[in-house]
Amino acid sequence: MKQCIVLLLIFLTACRGGEKDHSPVKGDSRPTVTADGVNIKFKEAANLSFIKTTHLSASSLTSELHFPARVAATSVASQEGAERNIILFEDPELTDNYMALIQHLITVNQIKNVNIKQKTTELNRMKDLAENGAATGKDVLEAETALAVENAHLGNERASLIEQEAMK
Repeated sequence: MKQCIVLLLIFLTACRGGEKDHSPVKGDSRPTVTADGVNIKFKEAANLSFIKTTHLSASSLTSELHFPARVAATSVASQEGAERNIILFEDPELTDNYMALIQHLITVNQIKNVNIKQKTTELNRMKDLAENGAATGKDVLEAETALAVENAHLGNERASLIEQEAMK
């Protein structure tokens, strides 16, 4: 109840209509609020002229709100034991785009966290073998090429991921 009165006063203060007083403001004319909004003291009587009060009771306040909406997506648990829930959108095309986005994310993580690390390890091993005479320059070049190919795949997947995000 106390909060309603405070909100009403704030609302009325913010929505003050009518003529605007263009005289310069003298000092701080803000009201002093005490006792959790129960007491509000105005420094100037002119500030009270636009406030009208009435007694309210909780029984006289009734409100009904309606918000039109529709479900755009539904989360469904995977029957195949996937790590994530399946998101089904109202529009099947959005579902397809979302699934493609998830697939690109999985592929980017696979290339970045597995393939490139593996190719880097192989390249380092070939360089070590070449230094010790157990591998040729051709072997090192092939390992460097394989790493470059994985980096190119990663770049392509990231580009596809960006394209897919733009379609969302």
